[in-house]
Amino acid sequence: MIVGGTQGLGRRLAERFAERGEAVVLTGRDGSRADAVAREIGGETTGAALDLTAPAEIAEALEPVEAVDHVVLAAIERDANTIRDYDIERALRLATLKLVGYTEVVHCLHSRMHDDTSVLLFGDRRGNVPIPARPPSRPSTAPSRRWCGRSPPS
Repeated sequence: MIVGGTQGLGRRLAERFAERGEAVVLTGRDGSRADAVAREIGGETTGAALDLTAPAEIAEALEPVEAVDHVVLAAIERDANTIRDYDIERALRLATLKLVGYTEVVHCLHSRMHDDTSVLLFGDRRGNVPIPARPPSRPSTAPSRRWCGRSPPS
């Protein structure tokens, strides 16, 4: 199952799984687009409508999904919501998608998973963006951040 499989990384993963002969369910907010992409990929690929910003509808959308070997959460909305131009509706939509939607998908599929099922989360593109250094003129008095028990990369 690839949530957010109609474009980008999600689509590339769906194509790779299909090339290996795997059955793939890919989702997108637009069910027609998800179905069209599934047909383009071919094999045992099916499309399904799933909107992570509507978490109350996720369980029903996932009802047809049977046993799950892998879940890829690749759906994301690009958001450049700044403090200066802050839009609370956009912020709530993104928070719902990432925090509630992702979790609800795994919750709904949990009973169809087995001990070897994997869940892979691609939350955004920050892994490809360098973390800006703090200007030397403003030393921090806050405790240093730590990632997984180690110091952040320099």
